[in-house]
Amino acid sequence: MTDATLVELCELFAQQTGNWVSRSTLSRYLQKLGLNRKKKTWYSSQAGTERVLKLREEYWVKIKDVPPENERISGRNRNYALV
Repeated sequence: MTDATLVELCELFAQQTGNWVSRSTLSRYLQKLGLNRKKKTWYSSQAGTERVLKLREEYWVKIKDVPPENERISGRNRNYALV
């Protein structure tokens, strides 16, 4: 079950084993197993790496002189694509 809440995991555990555990008990158990219960972020773990920063700079240098009639903008974050 991807991105399940603790309550959903407790329910799944109860269905599979016939035993109910509390959220706090399940949370402590997951921590002992080394499983992270943090929600995923939209920020890439590689976004700040030297390689990605260099690629980003090369991209902006490449598109800086694109005439407005040849650019396509999509979404809120203004993702540019060259035509």
